[in-house]
Amino acid sequence: GGATTRDVSGSGRKQRRINAKTTLKLGHLQNLAVWAAAESSIPPLAAFFGERLAATMEAVGTRSDPSLFICERCETILQPGNNCTVRIETNRPKKKKKKNEPSSDAIQNVVVSRCHFCSHRNVVRGTRRGYLKDILPPKLKPSTTGRVETA
Repeated sequence: GGATTRDVSGSGRKQRRINAKTTLKLGHLQNLAVWAAAESSIPPLAAFFGERLAATMEAVGTRSDPSLFICERCETILQPGNNCTVRIETNRPKKKKKKNEPSSDAIQNVVVSRCHFCSHRNVVRGTRRGYLKDILPPKLKPSTTGRVETA
């Protein structure tokens, strides 16, 4: 059996209710994709399991776990440091700005994750100001109290 659908009263949209077998299958595929991407370091296998996970989730009609970051091209589950490189780039201002366009002053950074398997640049646009300070640990300033000064 697959997933069953039911109509949500008043909204007109259909919401899917997933049975236990499908939930277990999705969990198992997710565990395999994460394992292949990180622990085993087998990129083709990670891409295969990631693609199967994405196809199954699309067929069932569910969204992926927001904690998982999936490559847009090969659908590998990206884990910074293992199978992707993360860079934070600042937004470059446009050469010509039109008067009617809204200002993008609040959007400063672009987070770029480069997949090591397919070399695709996965871009997350629109991070807020101060995002870099939130995700990086604070830098320790060297203390000057330990120095011995001679005159």
